[in-house]
Amino acid sequence: MVWGEALNADCRRCLHLRRHDLCDNYLEIVKDRLYNAEVRGENARCAAQFAFYNTVQAVLKMVAPIMPFVTEDRYHDIYANWNGGGSIHHSSWPVFDKTLIDGKAEKAGGLAVSILGAVRKHKNSKSLSLKTEVKLLTIDVEDLELLKPALDDIKAACQAQEVFFGKGDIECEGTSAKITVEL
Repeated sequence: MVWGEALNADCRRCLHLRRHDLCDNYLEIVKDRLYNAEVRGENARCAAQFAFYNTVQAVLKMVAPIMPFVTEDRYHDIYANWNGGGSIHHSSWPVFDKTLIDGKAEKAGGLAVSILGAVRKHKNSKSLSLKTEVKLLTIDVEDLELLKPALDDIKAACQAQEVFFGKGDIECEGTSAKITVEL
């Protein structure tokens, strides 16, 4: 592979991370925590803000070498007041902190993303807006306890009025979980 092709592939992966993982999944899942602190609690809101602040900053820093002007502009708009106003290109590279790893939370998050993806796919197949309300979302999953902490996030992200555990018929990609969606 030619160096330019490798760089282009890396650029595509970074942009996919930003668009797909960060925007389509993470932001959709935590949005309710950010905007409904009175219901979800101030601790949930602060945790979402902390994670989002640090994640966006790390992604900007990783993309900065290949998109210098855009990342510099976003960095100044979002982070300059807290980081002394310097350039993103003079800031330290993101450091992986192993103490923040929570395997159970990652597994639950992956399952939540898979469920959200299946609901999106179902709505798209019916040419419905992603904002279309779901009357009942039934989740068929092996480990109920694993998913329980993420239920409020799933309910909000899917626009579901009710969420129950039971038999599902729509497969959730990458997992053994299934869902049923009643609109």
